[in-house]
Amino acid sequence: MTEYVTIQVPKGLAEKVDRIISDKSTGFRSRSEFCIHAIRKEVSKWDAWFSEDLTDVEKLKELTKQGLIDTEVLLKQLIILRNKIQEIIAELERNEQEVEACS
Repeated sequence: MTEYVTIQVPKGLAEKVDRIISDKSTGFRSRSEFCIHAIRKEVSKWDAWFSEDLTDVEKLKELTKQGLIDTEVLLKQLIILRNKIQEIIAELERNEQEVEACS
């Protein structure tokens, strides 16, 4: 049997959720149902984040298309990749200079 916990949200946010669920076309029947849906969506995004090799640019693109990584997270990851590439280039240049100095 699934156990449940209670969380508290700001009243203004709860009122926004209430407006969403009051529109029957959304398919949500309760605050709990809406919150479970929203939390699952966010958790699945982070599951993808922690389980994938995010140095693979094509994989990053695919996760973004699937909505598992938003563009802000993608941009941050690409900046990290750019910095790693710059470090590698700097290291290669140092190695090249050392080789030339030995020649």
